[in-house]
Amino acid sequence: MKHHIQINNIQLTAWEYGKTGDFVIFLHPGGLFSSFVWDRVVEQLQPFYRIITVDLRGHGESDKPLNGYELENLAKDIEMVMDYFEIEKAHIVGNSLGAEVAVVMAANSKRVRSLTLIDGGMINYLGPNGQMEGTKEEIVDFYLNRKLLEFETNEDFSNFMETKLPQTLTYLQEPIITANIMASICDLDLDRIYDKITSPILFLPAELEDKLDIKLENINRWKEKLPYSKVIMIPNSEHIMTAKHSDEIAAEIHSFISDL
Repeated sequence: MKHHIQINNIQLTAWEYGKTGDFVIFLHPGGLFSSFVWDRVVEQLQPFYRIITVDLRGHGESDKPLNGYELENLAKDIEMVMDYFEIEKAHIVGNSLGAEVAVVMAANSKRVRSLTLIDGGMINYLGPNGQMEGTKEEIVDFYLNRKLLEFETNEDFSNFMETKLPQTLTYLQEPIITANIMASICDLDLDRIYDKITSPILFLPAELEDKLDIKLENINRWKEKLPYSKVIMIPNSEHIMTAKHSDEIAAEIHSFISDL
């Protein structure tokens, strides 16, 4: 069932699945992505859980204001979605941007029962051993001035999706939205974030992505502070791994939550 939820001065769109079990909230990657990435995962899990998928502000069918994209604000959006559904606590699953929102939420809220992080929330974007080189100003300027890919026909777009993704992404957003999101991600200090997280975590790093060794080093360091954690490497997985590994993701999430 689709829900249109008023969050202060914007409207978010969310979908509700399942009738029984714990609540699980899914947060999608950024850019062109929205809740559709979870369709096959949800299909596998909805017999066991009550599931909510949310289009983050600036994405999918949710409103797209030009501001409010700090990770802390995106996390507060999700808490207000929980209020709408009268959810006290939920398991949170996030991929890429969704994972960054999830860790910020877990660090600042007592409403997170567990986290599943799919190749996100594992490495700082900038700084020593970061994902990227350069300055915050350079990153923001890049996204502000990035040329958006355009396609003449639906067939052209479909062919691009099949042959390029998930290795190559395009952003169907106003550049200012993407730049604002990236500015907040550049400021994220994951060591400080994990100092405040007490939720159990399932880490699903992508096997084929760059800097996997740094991600695993970070995970091993953070695991020492967590009450319970699990690290699973799905073979041949990529950053947006729902494209090819939805069944494995669903199975690992179900196993992890069942063990808690």
